[in-house]
Order: sequence, then structure tokens, then C-alpha cells
Amino acid sequence: MASQSPERFELIKLAEKLNKDYYPLTELLCKNAKVQAEWLKENNAGTVPFLQFCNDLSEKIAHHVSMSRSVIEVCREQQRDGVFFSSNAFMQSRESIARVFADIRREGKEKTPVEWEEMHDNLEMKLNVLNNLLVELFRIEDKDLIPLLEKNLSLN
Repeated sequence: MASQSPERFELIKLAEKLNKDYYPLTELLCKNAKVQAEWLKENNAGTVPFLQFCNDLSEKIAHHVSMSRSVIEVCREQQRDGVFFSSNAFMQSRESIARVFADIRREGKEKTPVEWEEMHDNLEMKLNVLNNLLVELFRIEDKDLIPLLEKNLSLN
């Protein structure tokens, strides 16, 4: 059995860390935020733009995590046929997420009935936690994941 290159070993370890510590939590937070936003939207028409931003954000983040997992899995299995990795795709996905976060901040918290304020506050808290998690995840992608993926693909 041939030994693995150091880059491939590092990629596998990083993939395991992301799959254990980051992706599941990110997906769970997105799912919870989306469910809560949809519930608020159905029960309070006055908050539709803010809640639509939350839904859009959840979908974009879920897409980014799915794309990240796919690229890592392809590289781990070295089944590159028909697959092209581009760090530009990661950057475009992240810019799309950043735009939605900016829209949420610009829109601000809309006027909501008192009975919905706690739900709104809870949703905003989830978005803040999600934002902090994404900052860390994107730092890991920039510093470690993208360079390792590019090295692994150039070695094949």
C-alpha cells in the first residue's frame, strides 16, 4: 500500500475536523433559523422582508456547506473525472452569503408586535452565532482547506 503524501493526510484530517466540528453545527443552525423564520413569516406578515433575508441566508449557507463537503469528498476519493475545483467558486459563494448578511443588517429589525419580539430576538441571536461560526469556518477554508485542495489536485 502506497503511503499518503503529507498534503493528502492533512486534507483528510481537516475534512474530518470540518465534518465533525463545523458542518453539522452550521447546518443545524441554518435549519433552525429557517424553520423559525418561516413560522414567524406565517404568523406575522409585518416582518416578511427580514424573514425572507433569513430564509435566503439559510439556503446560501446550506449550499456552501454542501459544495464544501462535495469538493472535499471528491479530493479524498481522488475521483476527479469531470470535477473541477475552483477556489473562485468558494469565494463567490461566500460573497453571496456576505451580501445577505449585509442586507439583514441594513434592513434592521422591523417593527414587530410585542408577542413576536422574543422570537425575533431569538432568530437574531441564531444569526449572530451563525455569523461567528461562518467567520471561523471561512478562516479555516482560506488558511487551510483551499491551499490543501489546490495542492492535492495539482499532485494528481
